[in-house]
Amino acid sequence: MIILRTQMVGTPCPVVGCGVSLTPSGRAKTSRKVADSAATVEHIYPLRLGGLHCLSNVAIICHACNQARNRLLSRHASKNDICRHYWTISLMDSMEHLLQIFYWEFHAEFLANKAEAQQG
Repeated sequence: MIILRTQMVGTPCPVVGCGVSLTPSGRAKTSRKVADSAATVEHIYPLRLGGLHCLSNVAIICHACNQARNRLLSRHASKNDICRHYWTISLMDSMEHLLQIFYWEFHAEFLANKAEAQQG
């Protein structure tokens, strides 16, 4: 997973609507805070819900998207299947139209969570 994360540095975060170029993971030089653009490993189907720690179940995304997604999953714990389907689709630019039709509420909340994570 570390090699995959390293290979993704310099590429855009794959989350629809993000567009941040991924940077090496780790702490920002000026603070203890992890940089919002740091490449992180995110499990598409969370480990705590029975997801596997394998390449087919991970995505390399920016730290801000990772935090926003975790907040979304926490707020909608009873809707984990919906969140999992939304998350899979949100990682594919070609599926953006499905986000707008079926998951716009989740995506709007996700983007708001991301903005909140970047501010504080």
